Amino acid sequence: MTSPSSTFLTKLVQQLNALSQKKATGTLVLSTTSEVAQLHIMGGRLLYVNGGEHQNRRWERAAKQYCPKLSKDLSVIKEPHHWETQLLVQGLIKKEISLKEAKLTLFNIFTEFFFELANYPDLKMQWKAGPPPTSKITLQLALSFEEMKPSLIKGLQLYQQWQQAGLTKLNPNLAPFVQQKIPPNAMGGLGQYFNGQFTLWDVALKGQKTIIIITRSLIPLVQKKVLQFKKLPDSAINFPQPKIEVNTGEKTIIQIAKKPYLIACIDDSPAVGNTMERILQPKGYKVLSILDPMRGMALLLKDKPDLIFLDVVMPNANGYNVCQSLRKMAVFKTIPVIILSARDTGKDRETAKKVGANDFLSKPPKADEILGMVQKYLK
Repeated sequence: MTSPSSTFLTKLVQQLNALSQKKATGTLVLSTTSEVAQLHIMGGRLLYVNGGEHQNRRWERAAKQYCPKLSKDLSVIKEPHHWETQLLVQGLIKKEISLKEAKLTLFNIFTEFFFELANYPDLKMQWKAGPPPTSKITLQLALSFEEMKPSLIKGLQLYQQWQQAGLTKLNPNLAPFVQQKIPPNAMGGLGQYFNGQFTLWDVALKGQKTIIIITRSLIPLVQKKVLQFKKLPDSAINFPQPKIEVNTGEKTIIQIAKKPYLIACIDDSPAVGNTMERILQPKGYKVLSILDPMRGMALLLKDKPDLIFLDVVMPNANGYNVCQSLRKMAVFKTIPVIILSARDTGKDRETAKKVGANDFLSKPPKADEILGMVQKYLK
């Protein structure tokens, strides 16, 4: 019997094949009620993907496994989008890595990505065309349809095995931990990783076994209540602090910018938060991503962001109501709030004004639109 996940991924294969035939360049946006993921296509080839809970951890695992000699110098990043591929390109130029190693890194990232994508059987696809490619080396790095398709098939097969093993109540992004001390050499030496700091994906890589085998081996410990799981945030990528030029009249002095502005993104889609980070962090801004505004209110009060991007349609809250609530609190009375919505009509914009929002952006927002809003309100 064909599952909804395999049906969607079959449609995705067909779409990617069509884009490959056309040698198209742009972004394939996957969404439900909100944006879930983005596939960046260059000349019909898959360059990179955005989406999922732990995008940075996913990159770190793949790079450590296939490109251990790759320099992680983030100062070479010129644009916020898919900075990972920029690091790979720099590694190729400097001859730190081979093209095969770079492609294996992307293949592994895509496999995990497609595994997670199988959790969303009802995704809608929207194509957004972009300018033609200009970098030959980046085009060579991107995976052709024939190179990429096996990663999609492998990701789906892993997900189906996950289901067949009865593991659907678990998430590979969870981190196992034990309440009591166990010898580090327990379970073939994997006991040292059961401290809540390593996800199941991480432990599988450490143990050089599949995610299915590792997770199934832990079930007896779970049943005995020896082992539990907890959620981990995605690892932080520390981009260099931006430098500013100060002209004193006689000479120009380079100074490190002062404490960066904190920008909150309240959106139930992890992909949107990831996108904000990729656009804003390289420019020197800090990003606070909040998936649930009700649970995240304490974080907002604690960290007091300088600007808030706020989604309208969320499972547990309405963005307009959240905005009204924020405006009733003295601490958020004057904080700029930018509404994010896939619906962009005159009525929607009028509603945003009535509840106290400063501005409005149609989803998915473009990088220059996001930066434009930030610069407009954080001068």
